[in-house]
Amino acid sequence: MGRLISDKFAAWQEECEQLFQQLKANDEELNRIFIDIYGLQDELTPEVEDKDVTVRRADLTREIKSLLSYAVGCLFGRYSLDAEGLVYAGGEWDASKYVTLQPVKDNVLPLCDEEYFGDNDLVNRIVEFVRVVYGADTLEENLAFIAKALGCRHHRPCLQQLPQPAAAHLRTADRAGKQCHFQQQRCPHDSPCTEASGQAEAAARGVRKVRKKHCPPCGVAYCAGSG
Repeated sequence: MGRLISDKFAAWQEECEQLFQQLKANDEELNRIFIDIYGLQDELTPEVEDKDVTVRRADLTREIKSLLSYAVGCLFGRYSLDAEGLVYAGGEWDASKYVTLQPVKDNVLPLCDEEYFGDNDLVNRIVEFVRVVYGADTLEENLAFIAKALGCRHHRPCLQQLPQPAAAHLRTADRAGKQCHFQQQRCPHDSPCTEASGQAEAAARGVRKVRKKHCPPCGVAYCAGSG
Protein backbone atom coordinates (compact mmCIF):
# COMPACT_ATOMS: atom_id res chain seq x y z
CA MET A 1 0.00 0.00 0.00
CA GLY A 2 1.46 3.32 -1.04
CA ARG A 3 1.45 6.44 1.03
CA LEU A 4 0.26 9.91 0.13
CA ILE A 5 2.47 12.95 0.59
CA SER A 6 -0.69 14.95 1.21
CA ASP A 7 -1.48 12.77 4.25
CA LYS A 8 2.07 13.12 5.54
CA PHE A 9 1.90 16.88 5.15
CA ALA A 10 -1.47 17.03 6.93
CA ALA A 11 -0.01 15.11 9.88
CA TRP A 12 3.07 17.35 9.93
CA GLN A 13 0.89 20.47 9.72
CA GLU A 14 -1.14 19.32 12.72
CA GLU A 15 2.01 18.57 14.71
CA CYS A 16 3.50 21.97 13.89
CA GLU A 17 0.27 23.73 14.83
CA GLN A 18 0.18 21.96 18.19
CA LEU A 19 3.78 22.98 18.90
CA PHE A 20 3.02 26.53 17.79
CA GLN A 21 -0.03 26.90 20.02
CA GLN A 22 1.74 25.26 22.98
CA LEU A 23 4.72 27.59 22.75
CA LYS A 24 2.44 30.60 22.34
CA ALA A 25 0.46 29.58 25.42
CA ASN A 26 3.69 29.08 27.39
CA ASP A 27 4.96 32.54 26.40
CA GLU A 28 1.70 34.18 27.41
CA GLU A 29 1.67 32.37 30.76
CA LEU A 30 5.22 33.53 31.47
CA ASN A 31 4.18 37.07 30.55
CA ARG A 32 1.31 36.91 33.03
CA ILE A 33 3.62 35.68 35.78
CA PHE A 34 6.15 38.46 35.31
CA ILE A 35 3.47 41.12 34.87
CA ASP A 36 1.97 40.07 38.21
CA ILE A 37 5.37 39.93 39.93
CA TYR A 38 6.36 43.42 38.85
CA GLY A 39 2.90 44.98 38.95
CA LEU A 40 2.83 45.93 35.27
CA GLN A 41 -0.86 45.28 34.65
CA ASP A 42 -1.38 48.87 33.48
CA GLU A 43 1.72 48.83 31.26
CA LEU A 44 1.77 45.45 29.51
CA THR A 45 -0.54 42.70 28.32
CA PRO A 46 0.38 39.02 28.27
CA GLU A 47 -0.84 38.34 24.72
CA VAL A 48 1.77 37.28 22.15
CA GLU A 49 1.32 37.94 18.43
CA ASP A 50 1.74 35.02 16.06
CA LYS A 51 4.69 36.68 14.34
CA ASP A 52 6.58 36.70 17.65
CA VAL A 53 6.27 32.96 18.25
CA THR A 54 9.67 31.40 17.54
CA VAL A 55 8.51 28.17 15.89
CA ARG A 56 7.10 28.07 12.38
CA ARG A 57 3.80 26.74 11.19
CA ALA A 58 3.93 24.26 8.33
CA ASP A 59 4.08 25.81 4.87
CA LEU A 60 3.25 23.51 1.95
CA THR A 61 5.54 25.06 -0.66
CA ARG A 62 8.47 25.30 1.76
CA GLU A 63 8.04 21.70 2.93
CA ILE A 64 7.84 20.35 -0.62
CA LYS A 65 11.01 22.22 -1.55
CA SER A 66 12.68 20.71 1.52
CA LEU A 67 11.54 17.25 0.42
CA LEU A 68 13.01 17.80 -3.05
CA SER A 69 16.23 19.10 -1.53
CA TYR A 70 16.47 15.92 0.56
CA ALA A 71 15.73 13.81 -2.52
CA VAL A 72 18.61 15.45 -4.40
CA GLY A 73 20.84 14.83 -1.39
CA CYS A 74 19.92 11.15 -1.51
CA LEU A 75 20.60 10.98 -5.24
CA PHE A 76 24.09 12.41 -4.71
CA GLY A 77 24.76 10.15 -1.72
CA ARG A 78 24.84 12.85 0.94
CA TYR A 79 21.85 11.19 2.59
CA SER A 80 20.46 7.66 2.38
CA LEU A 81 17.05 6.10 2.83
CA ASP A 82 18.80 3.34 4.81
CA ALA A 83 20.56 5.49 7.41
CA GLU A 84 19.68 8.50 9.53
CA GLY A 85 21.43 11.84 9.36
CA LEU A 86 24.36 12.87 7.20
CA VAL A 87 25.81 9.80 5.48
CA TYR A 88 28.58 11.16 3.28
CA ALA A 89 30.44 14.47 3.42
CA GLY A 90 33.77 13.38 1.98
CA GLY A 91 36.24 10.67 2.89
CA GLU A 92 35.80 6.98 2.20
CA TRP A 93 32.69 5.97 0.28
CA ASP A 94 30.65 3.12 1.78
CA ALA A 95 28.32 1.66 -0.87
CA SER A 96 26.70 -0.66 1.69
CA LYS A 97 24.81 2.32 3.12
CA TYR A 98 22.80 2.72 -0.09
CA VAL A 99 20.47 -0.23 -0.64
CA THR A 100 16.96 1.13 -1.12
CA LEU A 101 17.97 3.90 -3.51
CA GLN A 102 21.26 4.01 -5.41
CA PRO A 103 22.94 7.43 -5.82
CA VAL A 104 24.38 8.50 -9.17
CA LYS A 105 27.80 7.02 -9.90
CA ASP A 106 29.44 9.96 -11.69
CA ASN A 107 28.09 12.72 -9.39
CA VAL A 108 26.31 14.40 -12.30
CA LEU A 109 22.56 14.76 -12.83
CA PRO A 110 21.47 16.62 -15.98
CA LEU A 111 18.40 18.85 -15.83
CA CYS A 112 16.75 19.47 -19.19
CA ASP A 113 13.49 20.92 -20.48
CA GLU A 114 12.71 17.57 -22.08
CA GLU A 115 13.54 13.95 -21.24
CA TYR A 116 16.83 14.06 -23.14
CA PHE A 117 18.95 11.84 -20.90
CA GLY A 118 16.35 9.17 -20.14
CA ASP A 119 16.59 7.52 -16.73
CA ASN A 120 19.62 9.64 -15.77
CA ASP A 121 17.62 12.85 -16.00
CA LEU A 122 17.23 14.55 -12.63
CA VAL A 123 13.45 14.77 -12.91
CA ASN A 124 13.19 11.05 -13.68
CA ARG A 125 15.43 10.23 -10.72
CA ILE A 126 13.21 12.32 -8.42
CA VAL A 127 10.19 10.47 -9.77
CA GLU A 128 12.03 7.26 -8.88
CA PHE A 129 12.67 8.63 -5.38
CA VAL A 130 8.96 9.37 -4.89
CA ARG A 131 8.04 5.90 -6.16
CA VAL A 132 10.52 4.14 -3.87
CA VAL A 133 9.62 6.13 -0.77
CA TYR A 134 5.84 6.41 -1.13
CA GLY A 135 4.91 3.50 -3.40
CA ALA A 136 4.11 2.98 -7.07
CA ASP A 137 0.34 2.88 -6.55
CA THR A 138 0.26 6.49 -5.34
CA LEU A 139 2.99 7.82 -7.65
CA GLU A 140 0.84 9.90 -9.99
CA GLU A 141 -1.20 11.38 -7.16
CA ASN A 142 1.96 12.29 -5.26
CA LEU A 143 3.57 13.87 -8.33
CA ALA A 144 0.42 15.89 -8.96
CA PHE A 145 0.45 17.03 -5.32
CA ILE A 146 4.09 18.14 -5.61
CA ALA A 147 3.38 19.99 -8.85
CA LYS A 148 0.36 21.76 -7.35
CA ALA A 149 2.36 22.73 -4.25
CA LEU A 150 4.96 24.36 -6.51
CA GLY A 151 2.28 26.19 -8.48
CA CYS A 152 2.53 24.18 -11.72
CA ARG A 153 0.17 22.02 -13.70
CA HIS A 154 2.70 19.37 -14.69
CA HIS A 155 5.42 17.80 -12.58
CA ARG A 156 8.34 18.06 -15.05
CA PRO A 157 8.71 21.88 -15.19
CA CYS A 158 7.97 22.13 -11.49
CA LEU A 159 10.62 19.66 -10.42
CA GLN A 160 13.15 21.68 -12.37
CA GLN A 161 12.74 24.46 -9.80
CA LEU A 162 15.00 22.68 -7.33
CA PRO A 163 16.53 24.54 -4.39
CA GLN A 164 20.26 24.97 -3.76
CA PRO A 165 22.67 23.26 -3.37
CA ALA A 166 21.31 21.04 -6.14
CA ALA A 167 21.76 23.70 -8.82
CA ALA A 168 25.52 23.66 -8.33
CA HIS A 169 25.64 20.13 -9.69
CA LEU A 170 23.26 20.49 -12.60
CA ARG A 171 23.75 20.89 -16.32
CA THR A 172 21.01 22.33 -18.52
CA ALA A 173 20.32 22.36 -22.22
CA ASP A 174 17.70 24.72 -23.63
CA ARG A 175 14.73 23.29 -25.47
CA ALA A 176 15.60 24.82 -28.83
CA GLY A 177 19.08 23.32 -28.68
CA LYS A 178 20.68 26.55 -29.86
CA GLN A 179 22.94 26.93 -26.84
CA CYS A 180 24.51 24.47 -24.46
CA HIS A 181 25.05 25.36 -20.77
CA PHE A 182 27.37 23.02 -18.90
CA GLN A 183 29.59 22.86 -15.91
CA GLN A 184 33.20 21.93 -16.48
CA GLN A 185 32.98 18.17 -16.05
CA ARG A 186 35.85 15.79 -16.82
CA CYS A 187 35.51 12.03 -16.85
CA PRO A 188 37.71 9.95 -14.50
CA HIS A 189 40.01 9.01 -17.40
CA ASP A 190 40.73 12.66 -18.25
CA SER A 191 40.13 11.75 -21.85
CA PRO A 192 39.19 14.15 -24.68
CA CYS A 193 35.51 13.49 -23.95
CA THR A 194 35.38 16.53 -21.61
CA GLU A 195 32.02 18.26 -21.82
CA ALA A 196 31.42 21.53 -23.61
CA SER A 197 32.59 24.33 -21.35
CA GLY A 198 29.71 26.74 -21.62
CA GLN A 199 27.43 29.06 -23.45
CA ALA A 200 30.15 31.38 -24.77
CA GLU A 201 32.17 28.52 -26.26
CA ALA A 202 29.04 27.00 -27.77
CA ALA A 203 28.08 30.31 -29.34
CA ALA A 204 31.61 30.83 -30.68
CA ARG A 205 31.52 27.42 -32.33
CA GLY A 206 28.16 28.16 -33.92
CA VAL A 207 26.38 25.37 -32.12
CA ARG A 208 23.09 24.54 -33.77
CA LYS A 209 22.29 21.20 -32.31
CA VAL A 210 22.86 19.38 -29.02
CA ARG A 211 23.67 15.69 -29.16
CA LYS A 212 24.63 13.12 -26.56
CA LYS A 213 28.01 11.34 -26.58
CA HIS A 214 29.85 9.03 -24.22
CA CYS A 215 33.41 8.73 -23.01
CA PRO A 216 34.86 5.57 -24.62
CA PRO A 217 36.71 4.38 -21.48
CA CYS A 218 33.99 4.88 -18.90
CA GLY A 219 30.73 5.54 -20.73
CA VAL A 220 30.09 8.85 -18.95
CA ALA A 221 27.48 10.82 -20.87
CA TYR A 222 28.29 14.30 -22.06
CA CYS A 223 26.97 16.71 -24.65
CA ALA A 224 28.55 18.29 -27.68
CA GLY A 225 27.25 20.77 -30.18
CA SER A 226 27.38 20.45 -33.90
CA GLY A 227 26.92 23.22 -36.40
